[in-house]
Amino acid sequence: MLWWKVTPMPEVHNSNPLGFGISPFYLVPIERVTNGVPIIDTNHAQIHAGNAFSFAKHQSLAAGASLDVTFEVPAGAYVHFQAFDVVSDGLNELTVKLYEGTTLNATPGGTAITPVNRHRVGTPESSVLTVKHGATIDADGTELDEMFLPKVSSGAVKNMATKGDSIEWILKPEEVYLLRLENTGTTTALVAVVRPFWYEEGGA
Repeated sequence: MLWWKVTPMPEVHNSNPLGFGISPFYLVPIERVTNGVPIIDTNHAQIHAGNAFSFAKHQSLAAGASLDVTFEVPAGAYVHFQAFDVVSDGLNELTVKLYEGTTLNATPGGTAITPVNRHRVGTPESSVLTVKHGATIDADGTELDEMFLPKVSSGAVKNMATKGDSIEWILKPEEVYLLRLENTGTTTALVAVVRPFWYEEGGA
């Protein structure tokens, strides 16, 4: 059971990054028996604040084919690209790369992906990012990161390959990023799913 304790607010001259107002006192939940203060991690807090987004995109990839997902960051955005999970059926090798400074074609086309706000109460805010898959790309840009998911044995049906990256990237405003999943095998198709997670703040 939690009780609430009124605690004097330390002197703070900047706004709270989670969007809460500053006042001389604030309420701190404490555990009844131990007087311990419950702690949640930053990602959890950003979800509660309505700043966190994700989506899931799956694709069947022939040998040598790739899924390209682009993220266009507007001016003034402060985007914490926090993590992405990638799952493959393991029927072939899958390489995942993240690029910065991607050059889109003058008429890039592509299909829009709508990021989902992970705070589902009330009217969720929309993401500031423009996300697409299948846009025409003139230049990949600078590679920032790479992961590899190996092929698993044909009998290991339950051993799907999975990778996750939990180390944050702060995305540059007015920049384009590319997340590419490529079937680097030579013979067999595979099915892959990517699920990025990020949160957004203003004032970059």
